[in-house]
This record gives sequence, C-alpha cells and structure tokens, in this order.
Amino acid sequence: MSLDGFILNALVSELHSDFAESRIVKVHQPDPHRLTLLLGETKKKQRLVISLDPRFPGLYITTDQFENPPTPPLFCLMLRKFIEGSRLQSIRMEDFERVITLSFLGRDELGEQKNYYLSVELTGRHSNIILHTNGVILDAVKRIPWGTAVLRPILPGLRYEAPPSQGKVSPLSLPAETIFATGQQSEHTVPQLLCSLVNGLSLPLATAITTDLGLSSSMATQLTLDQCHKLTREVYDLAYRCQRGEIVRGYLYRGEKIHFHIHPLPQLNLTPEIVLGVNNLLVTAFGAIGHDDPVRLLRQKLSKEVESHLAKLRRREEALDKDIAKSREREPLKRYGQLLYANVADCRKEGAAAMVVDYYSPDLAEVAVPIDPKLSTTDNAKQYFKRYNRAEGTEKHSLLRLSQCLLERDYFASLLSALALADDLPTLLEIARELQDIGVLPQARGKTKQPAIPSGPLKFLAPDGSTILVGRNNLQNDALVKAAGPKDVWLHVQRAPGSHVIIVYSPELSDDTLLYAAHLAAYYSSQRQSANVPVDYTERRYVKRPAGGRPGFVHYENQRTIVVRAPALTVLAATV
Repeated sequence: MSLDGFILNALVSELHSDFAESRIVKVHQPDPHRLTLLLGETKKKQRLVISLDPRFPGLYITTDQFENPPTPPLFCLMLRKFIEGSRLQSIRMEDFERVITLSFLGRDELGEQKNYYLSVELTGRHSNIILHTNGVILDAVKRIPWGTAVLRPILPGLRYEAPPSQGKVSPLSLPAETIFATGQQSEHTVPQLLCSLVNGLSLPLATAITTDLGLSSSMATQLTLDQCHKLTREVYDLAYRCQRGEIVRGYLYRGEKIHFHIHPLPQLNLTPEIVLGVNNLLVTAFGAIGHDDPVRLLRQKLSKEVESHLAKLRRREEALDKDIAKSREREPLKRYGQLLYANVADCRKEGAAAMVVDYYSPDLAEVAVPIDPKLSTTDNAKQYFKRYNRAEGTEKHSLLRLSQCLLERDYFASLLSALALADDLPTLLEIARELQDIGVLPQARGKTKQPAIPSGPLKFLAPDGSTILVGRNNLQNDALVKAAGPKDVWLHVQRAPGSHVIIVYSPELSDDTLLYAAHLAAYYSSQRQSANVPVDYTERRYVKRPAGGRPGFVHYENQRTIVVRAPALTVLAATV
C-alpha cells in the first residue's frame, strides 16, 4: 500500500471540495484507532472515517455502519461536546506534511461561536488525533505525558505544536540543483535519493516517476543536470495537480498484495484497475484488502490476545525450568550440613571455610566447607539444611506450577487452533465469550446487543447415513461431549489441538464411516496440513472431563488409533 503525501493531498482537496460546510450530526469512536463523523445535508448517511490504524491510516468517506462500544471513550465524549452539531469549514494539509487539519465552527459553553480544530497526524507509530482551539490542546486520542525521553508531550491544557518537520524539501519548490548536488555525494539509487529529499514522496511513487524517465535503476551519482530538471518538473506537475484538486482517478493493482496510487506504478508489471475519485480509490482498496471484514477483524483481535498469553506462558515455562534445574543442584548443601554436624567437635576454621573430615571419601580426606565465620559450626550446618529444604520445596512447587503452565499452554494453543478454523462470526463470538469467561477479555459493560445464536456444531452425513457432529470451539466441544450418548463414538486428533467429533450411535458402525469421521477430526485440527495425522477414537463413556478443567479438556481411555493421510484433500472431496 502506498498512502503517501501525494495521495493524502489529492484526497484532502477532493474531500474539501465535496464536503466543506457539512454539519456534523454525530460522533462515534468504534475502536481506539478510529473515529467516525456522521455528516448531515447529504443524500445518504455518509460518514467521515478518521483512522490511525497502521495498516489503513488516513481518512475517507463511506456509507458503511460500524459497531460502536456500549460506553463511548472519553475522547469521543469530548468531540461530542465541542464539534457535534458544528460545521466542517475546511479540510487542509500543509505543504505535503502528513498532518491533516479539520476546521469546525461550533459553539462554546456560553453559546458563542468558536473555531475548533482536529489535527490528524499520520506519522507512523506516533500517529495521533488532537482536538485544540486557540492553540490550546483540549484532548487527544493518545495522551503523551511529560518524561525525560518525551520531546513533545500531548496533554489537555498544553500549547499545540505541529510535529517536527523531517527537513525535506516541498515538491512545489524543489530545485534541480539540489538534486544534482546531493546526488553527487550519495550512494543511493535515483528513487531513494528523491525519497530522502522530497516531502511526502514514497518509494513506489519515486520509482514510478523515475521509471517513466528511464532512471529507476540508475545511481544518483550518474544524474546529469538536465535529468534533474526533468525530475523536478515531473514531481512539481504531480504535486500541483494534487494540491489543486485536479486528480480525478486512481490506479488499483491486484496482485499478491494490493497496491494503489493516483499515479500509475509501471514497476509492478500489472494491469491496473481504473477507479474514479481518490476517495473511491481508498474505499475500493481497503475493501479489497478486507479491512472492514468483521470476521477477519475479530479473528485478528482474538488471535492477538491468545498469542500474547501464549508468549507469557512460554516465558513462565522457561523461568520454571531454570528454577527446577537450579533447585536440583541442592545435594552439596545436604552433604555440607552433614559434614559440619559430624565434625562439630573438632573442625578447624580458616577464615570463611571449615576444614572437616570427609566421611563420604574412602580415604577420609580433609575438605573445606564454605561457612559464615560469624556463625557457629552448628548454626552453619542449620543454614545448609535450611537452604536444602528450601530448594526441595522450590522444586515441588515449581513442578506443580509447571504442570499447570503446560495445561494452560495447551489450552491456549487449542484456542488459537479454533480461531484459525473459525470461518463465521457466531463461532468467533463464542470464542470471545469464552475468553471473557476466563478473564482474558474484559466483560462487556452496559446493555449490549445479544449476539446471534450460533448454529451449533457442524453436521455431516456419512456414506452409510450415520450422523457425525464436529465442534468448532471449546464451548461446542464441551456441549458435544455432554450431550453424546454413552455408546456414541468420540474422536480427536492425537496430542494436538483440534475439534471433538462425535459419531451418533448406530448398531452397525462401518469402517468407512469411522474413517470418514477420522478424516473430519484431522481436517478440523491444527494438523490439517500434515501428511499423516493420528486420530484416537473411543466410546463416549470412556471420555471424562476433569473437574475444574478448562473448556474442551478431557481424559479418555480404551482408545484405538487411525492414521489419516492427507486429511484436507479427503475431507474437501467428501463433505456434503
């Protein structure tokens, strides 16, 4: 994706032309990185979306609706107080810097008209949205407190200052002599040189411009002054058209990744899709990437939480392994204590060591035992036994914590596998509810809409007519095991996260049905892409859920094993 200063400038020009003087009907903040401003006096309910998401930064107009939290964040309340009901006077961008300023004409607490400004700073990881008036900050999406390493604090009541400039040259005032002089001392290619000099110019756009002139692979030191003048004219012409609002179409490239720009990108060697309007270009590109797909977004959010907890559990496991290994080196402590007790009457102290007879040695050699010279021989022996007992207790406690940690790790691995296999919103919402129940996600506050009731486990019809049920998450797996009859056949992939599979009891269970169910168990597991997947099966009466165990965890016995080969291909060909 190539959302640089040139695209933003063309977008700002288009949005200002189309939506200046619109009234702000409602303000929402669907998530910490996104605002939506509902615009009045338009044919449809159009929303101005302001996003700080690193993958989809910028602002655009859309008619889509968003799911909003039950309780609006504090910054959203501040915006409702000051700009809700106001007029959007202008949208501007200064000199190709990645800072977009929205100006609103509203009213203060006394009902007097007042100008408010919303500065959208699209500066990478330091991106922010700041509300200010008369040069004073009212609030921001990201408050940055004072600190020794903070160069620009962002807090209510402080003076608002624009982000520091990168020290680059405006594309509207780029001297050819500067390109030529800098290029003679540079070790970069011509596109890299332009990126380092020109404000708002991305590497894909610089490569496209230099490709048109046959300079994309040339070194900067090879540039002539005439070529520098041509580069200057190309950059200036594009920048001028962006700022004047003369860009009327964009180019969308659908390859392994989605690329788009207001200028053709010939270096991609792809046929572009022409999109009329810069805003339509962004909306089409974001839609192609799938940034508004609720299933993908929720899966990504939940996976991030689960992976974070898995990382914590792995670090805890490493720390416990170190504690156990250290505590198992305690035998010398016990030996030193016994030697001190055995030699309490005739040991000889030499500084921080006690010379004692080693009764464990065949030749009864004299050895030095480290001691605290301030303590007596008996007290030193007691200290050694105390340290020995503490190390022994540490090992027992650490082994118990390690076993719990391994169970937790397996549980979160099963959640990650369930998230990867979930392909609909109800199933993901069930996993989210499970994460809320165990405290990983916060419980929803206030009155919220009840999610749609999931359709339950997947149902398959075996070749002989038997019914096979496949759970898609831990809650469904628990429900399957609980509802199954004692003679139903239970299947699960061996020693790996996966779905629980139930074959409803039939007096004559065929081998084909059992193999088919085993393929399902292998396919709906973390081992889906493996060539050979062992699947255990047994009757439901031999499957027990441990008391207090996590959802989806069971113990089973009297099992037999089927090895499934290429489960993905087989299941895809056999599902009905």
